[in-house]
Amino acid sequence: MDVECPECKALHWSVERNSKQQFGVCCDSGQVHLPLLSKPPQALSSLYTSVGNPLAEKFRDNITQYNAAFAFTSLGVDVDTRINHYGPKHWVFRIHGNLRHHSGALEPSDDVAPSYSQLYLYDPTISLQHRANRNPNLSPDTMRTLQDLLNTFNPYQQIYQHAHEVL
Repeated sequence: MDVECPECKALHWSVERNSKQQFGVCCDSGQVHLPLLSKPPQALSSLYTSVGNPLAEKFRDNITQYNAAFAFTSLGVDVDTRINHYGPKHWVFRIHGNLRHHSGALEPSDDVAPSYSQLYLYDPTISLQHRANRNPNLSPDTMRTLQDLLNTFNPYQQIYQHAHEVL
């Protein structure tokens, strides 16, 4: 992806140009104007971009697992295992049919560890411990950083925290 759309600056492959030598999939040839994304918090930006930082490198190597550890819902799909490859260099995720998000009850059943959105109802220290138990290979420091970022910046987390107060 080394050709920039002259309208929105999105990167494309040269073969993505339409018959008028324009790119239509990003901004409809300048017809759609979206605000630029705001810069991520420094702690998150550092995890994405730091070179030579072992915590940042481990974060990037395990980014899919970190994402799942902090997900609000589970993903329901019929995965195409013939083509999908996971890892830091081969990202392909192809599904058949519909993509669904499963959101369970706000409180787990007896003798079942909380997961997904249920973890956002707990005290952050307890939530972090449950996530660490489910993901023992992930860095506790990185998990704490990510949880702090979500608690500070994610509006959905604040809604779940309010639900906990109501319960």
